[in-house]
Amino acid sequence: EIYCNLDNSDDEIVLEPQKIDLDIIFEDEYFLIINKPSGLIVHPGNGNKENTLANGLLYYLNTISRIDCMRPGIVHRLDKDTSGIIVTAKNDIAHEALSKLFRDRLVDKCYEAIIWGSPTNAKGKIKNYIVRNNYDKTAFKTSIYKGKEAITKYEIIETLGPLSRVIL
Repeated sequence: EIYCNLDNSDDEIVLEPQKIDLDIIFEDEYFLIINKPSGLIVHPGNGNKENTLANGLLYYLNTISRIDCMRPGIVHRLDKDTSGIIVTAKNDIAHEALSKLFRDRLVDKCYEAIIWGSPTNAKGKIKNYIVRNNYDKTAFKTSIYKGKEAITKYEIIETLGPLSRVIL
């Protein structure tokens, strides 16, 4: 015998506009480009229901694309602890076009990072797959067999003792 309570829970996430200081580096009629600081969560999820970039976007632009109601205007994301550029769409047409560019891998993303150690080769390519972690549904992990293909090209720009500064 199996019992499932499918009633709406009090923990339901409702995306509300919130005044959040957004570091806007470009804006036109189609796009809003934001410099996301480390620590800012991009969209609500389990344990993070407010103070996200999505809340701030709704406050800043109440007419932003709502193709995905929990991720208004958001086409891609960065992890909470990663700082960097987020491109958001201000309307549905821009959202669809931008989504297609990311889906078709026509957008190049470049990151600078400090890593532990120093790769054997000064330049290289890491090819793997990304899958959801079975033990932590909010996390992802790499797999050599299945998942979404992930290719990272790297180049060491500086060795700092036990650390290396790399472009990814």
